[in-house]
Amino acid sequence: MRVASNTLYNLSTSRLNRVKYDLLETNTRVATGRKVNTLSDDPVSVAPILNLKSSIASVEQYTVNIATGRQWLEGGETALSSVKDLITEAKVTSISMLNGIVTTEDYTSGARVIEGIREHLLTLANTQVNGQYIFSGTKTNIRSFDPDDPDNPSKMIYQGGDNMFGIKMAEISKIDVGYSGNDVFQTPYIIIDETNNKIDFREDPTGGALEYGAELTAEIPVGKYSPQELAVTLESLMTARSAAAGQPEILNVSQNDAKFVVNNYSALTVPTGGARIDLTYTAATNSWAILNDPGYVPLISYNTLTGDASSLNLDFSGDSETDVTVTFDNPVPDGYTVSFDISAAAAGGNDVDYSVNYNEGTKKFTIMERGVPALDNLELMWATGSNSAASIGMDMGFDASSDLTGPADGVTHASDDEVEWGVFRTLIELQGFLEQGNADGINRSIARLSADFDYIGSIVSQIGIKGNRLDVRDNIIYDLNISYQTTKMRLEDADMITEITKLDQKQFAYNAAMSATAKIINMSLLDYL
Repeated sequence: MRVASNTLYNLSTSRLNRVKYDLLETNTRVATGRKVNTLSDDPVSVAPILNLKSSIASVEQYTVNIATGRQWLEGGETALSSVKDLITEAKVTSISMLNGIVTTEDYTSGARVIEGIREHLLTLANTQVNGQYIFSGTKTNIRSFDPDDPDNPSKMIYQGGDNMFGIKMAEISKIDVGYSGNDVFQTPYIIIDETNNKIDFREDPTGGALEYGAELTAEIPVGKYSPQELAVTLESLMTARSAAAGQPEILNVSQNDAKFVVNNYSALTVPTGGARIDLTYTAATNSWAILNDPGYVPLISYNTLTGDASSLNLDFSGDSETDVTVTFDNPVPDGYTVSFDISAAAAGGNDVDYSVNYNEGTKKFTIMERGVPALDNLELMWATGSNSAASIGMDMGFDASSDLTGPADGVTHASDDEVEWGVFRTLIELQGFLEQGNADGINRSIARLSADFDYIGSIVSQIGIKGNRLDVRDNIIYDLNISYQTTKMRLEDADMITEITKLDQKQFAYNAAMSATAKIINMSLLDYL
């Protein structure tokens, strides 16, 4: 049977195209190095390959994130290590001001040193990495801290965000690498020691002519306290002190303008049992007479101490030390007499129930009595109390330069300033103490600097731990990337030796097909006649 030339032509062309397509596929695999170049090449392997490509892209991004996080952590660690060095320098300067004979010029020079340390610390608190502030939380484009007054700062104002800046190092794993400045430069606790562990207060349960003139002291145990812990502790201590039984007290003062402060309770060893002691002033000699001594040996005296129309100091124990201080609102006239009793407090004392609170919003403390029994007056003796040098008042945000007197409802017994415990506040106060030559204040600042140093050190330790986490995660990601790449190569990459051999075979087959087709197509009608 004869085959029509058109059919023969079409058949030959089809076979040639098939051979050519096989050659093209093999050539593509050789050229790309992949055996899967289109969806039709291996539909079963396409989905896993696409998933692997997505995973590889993710781990590569995590690698970039980790590198960025490591830069931030290293920047923070360097800055805070320098902060620790500055705190150490401030402590050394402060300690030098308490040793030996220090002149006014020395204090002034020390204040300028602290001022320079504070300014350097402000620069460190505004550290940037790649143009971003690392202590501004998530507000990385905003400067972290600025002084309220550039020329005479009383505080540093934080302007960044409250949330920490973090990076993703896995699909569901994030690590914070940028800190909120408040969390770093505001120490969240206060260290109580012998420089700040006292609160002196005066209760007036009746008012009028029966002035309750004794100073009460609550002593805070040494330790570390958050604002809330300090409030709870102080509330308990003040309540317990008010309820204490058997404590010698000075009672029934005859003149309301006379204020008695007990400096040494142990000196009040002889109660009067209701017999009154009289103090009488003589202007001509600028002296006082003490009558009705209940039996102190030696007698109650003021002669070895200071005394005038405005105040006098009483010595009950004969050691020439002040046991009781008496002050008057105004200088007294000639012949002025004031009387008082010494008595052990009644069982349970005044038994006032105190409330001490810390408000997170206003960052202030409030000290008040709950009203049972009611007080007519409550005085916080920040300045004239016998323990003013070791008062907690300043650390609670109160203006400790004067006493705080007012109604016992506590309305007037709130902190004057926001409570700030941190290295900026410590340095600002220390500079002021040095300018004043205030040795007690300098000593207090040394203790505060130690607390700030320890807290900054804990932040540096956290940074080190986070750096280790990044290193571990980076190693995991490196291994994952190798695993993903290996699996992807197995599914996608071609066996080049096999494909090159196939290419030679396909090339040979294609050339043979071309030759055969050329012979067939060149036949004319005469070949069939």
